[in-house]
Amino acid sequence: MVDNIKPTEQLLQESEERYKSLINNSLDGVYKSTPDGRFLEVNPAMVRMLGYDSIEELLAIDIKKELYFEVADRESAILREKQEEMAEFQLRKKDGSPIWVEDHGRIVLDDFGNVIYHEGILRDVTERVAAAEALQASEEKYRYLFNHNPLPLWIYDKQTLKFLEVNEAAVRHYGYSRQEFLEKLVTDLISEEDRAKVRNLANGEARDAVYQGSFQHMKKCGDLVHVEITANEIDYNNRKANLGLSNDITEIVKSRQALLESNERFKYASKATSDGIWDWNLITNKIFREENFWKILGYQTELINTEEFSFKDHVHPDDHDLVTARILESFESGIDFWSEEFRVRKADGTYAHVCDRGIVIRDS
Repeated sequence: MVDNIKPTEQLLQESEERYKSLINNSLDGVYKSTPDGRFLEVNPAMVRMLGYDSIEELLAIDIKKELYFEVADRESAILREKQEEMAEFQLRKKDGSPIWVEDHGRIVLDDFGNVIYHEGILRDVTERVAAAEALQASEEKYRYLFNHNPLPLWIYDKQTLKFLEVNEAAVRHYGYSRQEFLEKLVTDLISEEDRAKVRNLANGEARDAVYQGSFQHMKKCGDLVHVEITANEIDYNNRKANLGLSNDITEIVKSRQALLESNERFKYASKATSDGIWDWNLITNKIFREENFWKILGYQTELINTEEFSFKDHVHPDDHDLVTARILESFESGIDFWSEEFRVRKADGTYAHVCDRGIVIRDS
């Protein structure tokens, strides 16, 4: 009978040794503590984690006063009611610096329901918490930039085209509330002829990382505006979406249209007269000469280099100095208008008598 007991005792001892080895070599802190705030057992990882020099030194501390920043942090209604929990909180290391830990703990009760001790496994999650806080700070920063951007910004689902988010500038510019935006599709803002461009973008036909295009949008009040949209694909809450920026270019489009109409009127006016019109930019030394100018001199513009044409070389030698002097005089004297008659060599070598009239435009 005695012979059979020894192997059992040996097996039990070996099991306890394996358990102790497992605890002592664990990378996580393992502890057992009393309800009044004293450690009964700690492993070497717990000592290293909290910055103490030895197990004995850690066993001697008052947990409530020396380990927690606030005594109330050690209290847990969940732990009292359920006897076990997983919690994340800050502890104070020996040098006073904070450490974030994840505690998997439980309370052990006696037969009468009284707490005998508290035991658990402690893991250092400081880096994880710091990364989460940095991510949250980054998200808050970009949300602030999104919401406070002076230009309308929005995010819409690439598949459904439904608005997912809009900023304050979009609400102000288009006149829709945020809730009204979120009930719409991005195509609801766009004129019928432009909707295909948005669908092509959503379907991936625009492969560039950044897409730019011009559209006509309609505001809530019914006004049509010209906008330039810049968009790129992003991942938003685990779905493919497009981030879009809307820049109202209505005034630019109107200015361009007015300039085109002005140029058209100038073209028709120059055709209706036999005068040759020219413009000399003294800053860039570039000279513009319209079609009648070349006709007067008998040149075919497609046969000459108009950029290298030198008018002064075509002025009659007897008139050259006079014309040059009169032009310089108008610059220096402050005269805004000048007029002079002289001779100019035509393409066939003969000279034409011309009357040249000009207006001097000065800067501020």
